[in-house]
Amino acid sequence: IVECSEDIDPETGDHLLTVTAYPEPVPRVETPTAEAKWPKRLLANTPRLARRIYGETVDATNAGLLTLAAAGVRATVEAICLDKKVDGGTVTYTKKDGTSATKRSNGLDGKIGGLAEKGFLTEAHAAVLHEHRFMGNAAVHELSTPTRDDIEIALDIIEHTLDNLYELEHKKARLTKSRALRKVP
Repeated sequence: IVECSEDIDPETGDHLLTVTAYPEPVPRVETPTAEAKWPKRLLANTPRLARRIYGETVDATNAGLLTLAAAGVRATVEAICLDKKVDGGTVTYTKKDGTSATKRSNGLDGKIGGLAEKGFLTEAHAAVLHEHRFMGNAAVHELSTPTRDDIEIALDIIEHTLDNLYELEHKKARLTKSRALRKVP
């Protein structure tokens, strides 16, 4: 035993024992398991910007970056609005006296309303996207982290939205072409 003054407690005179194990343990980092991975959808007919933001959102989800994923879901809705050239719409709000009123808004609330006004979405679908907006706003403005389950629900909804707006028409055209090819004279 090698002894020096630093190995002795100055108040009691007792020997101090220090143990160091080599190699030192590497801290464990929790990563999502293979089962937890959200599969990235192939959205061949979705505009590049919306497809890129959606892909980054899935990547953030799979990396466990849920605050960023919530912001990504919101940004995907913004990308849809940019593509559809919707820069605002009518929103309903509650006044201080408790009554409802409407106004034009250029915020994401108005843009979602504008998607419905222009016939891209039903009113019910727009109401669902407002939930995305609330979750994304909380992530961006309050730095609030949603649950993984909330993000997965939001991804499911945004995939449905992208499919509805960009992919279904192409799928219909493929079916129509396939049906026409089967009709042999």
